[in-house]
Amino acid sequence: MASITAIANDFFAACETGKGWETCKACCTPNATFAAQAEPLADIKTLAEYIRLDEGTNDDYAGRQL
Repeated sequence: MASITAIANDFFAACETGKGWETCKACCTPNATFAAQAEPLADIKTLAEYIRLDEGTNDDYAGRQL
């Protein structure tokens, strides 16, 4: 079994590179919740919703040095 640190690193890498929920869900419980204090995210209640919101946004930065 992978350590919690390895799972967290895998999740972060998948999330930050825009891999989407299909990749990220392997690191999460099926009904993982999400909460944020930022008003634009107030209606997002599950981690799946949050990840889906961000899917593909990293395509804009592909190949760029940030």
